Amino acid sequence: MSDQPTQRLRAYILQLDSETRESVNETLKRLPALVANPNAPRLIAEAAVRGAVLQNFDTELLERELTLTAEEASQVQAAAMFFYGLAAEDQSIDNIVRATIDSGVLAEESSESAKEVLAEILKSDAVTKLPELRLANLVLPTFQRLMSTIDVRLSFNKDTVRLATPVLVCGLLTDADEERVWFQMNRDQLRSVLEQLQKRLDQMEVASHWIGERTGAPK
Repeated sequence: MSDQPTQRLRAYILQLDSETRESVNETLKRLPALVANPNAPRLIAEAAVRGAVLQNFDTELLERELTLTAEEASQVQAAAMFFYGLAAEDQSIDNIVRATIDSGVLAEESSESAKEVLAEILKSDAVTKLPELRLANLVLPTFQRLMSTIDVRLSFNKDTVRLATPVLVCGLLTDADEERVWFQMNRDQLRSVLEQLQKRLDQMEVASHWIGERTGAPK
């Protein structure tokens, strides 16, 4: 059998900076202990998809279910996203594991645990969408996360509350360095934004169907 797929995967891994490879290596050493929890492979795979596809880096579920600190959970998600990127290049679990071992990122003793996580990642059809996501993320800063909370603003007349109103406070993060925007909205503005977003979502569904008809690609 040709070793070309594993060579391609090794090249993909080795183009990552050494600090990233070392960080992933340290995290993957913990895989056997983590997958002792039967839910761990699924939870880790879901974290990979959330991060890679939705740019959602909320690790609270991993922290709670796998008894991890916030830093540990973030490292686990990053390592899972590393596997997700490899799965998008080659959907053979054996090829991915062999290339990762050969590149010095995965230890032999962690290979079976890695296979369990990869099997869960490959269950998601999101893996085949990574080239499309990379194309969509070109040119402009890409949305990563929206943080939001409700604030209540009070107006006083001396020591008595005269007026109160709820306000939505949001933080918008992108993948650009230091690209973070804070803003606030009242209830009517929020309704208007939701209506606009729903309209654009409907239009994107139509556009995806149109693309699928002309390219034969599933959308």
